[in-house]
Amino acid sequence: MEDGFLHVLRALRPRQEYVRLFREIVLDVWKQKQDEARLACDVLQRQITDIEARRQRLLAAHVYNGTIAEDVYGTGRAERSDPLHRSSERSQAANAAAASQPRVVNS
Repeated sequence: MEDGFLHVLRALRPRQEYVRLFREIVLDVWKQKQDEARLACDVLQRQITDIEARRQRLLAAHVYNGTIAEDVYGTGRAERSDPLHRSSERSQAANAAAASQPRVVNS
């Protein structure tokens, strides 16, 4: 009976060419996901940079016009609901997602 079971197990063992193909497919998908995560991080980082530049220009214009105090300009931070904070959070989440993907070890 044990011999019959071992025979069934041997018959179920995947052939080497399928194992290689499966490994290549998994690596391709994994690399694609990594690239997508990197692109998302780049887009979010550009958004953060753009928003911060606009924020700085706006604050500088208000200081120049005297509608906002210099100390608010120098030390003030926008509320947590501002676009910069949201973009920063999304960037951090994208970075965490990219880092959480398992590393593939070549064997």
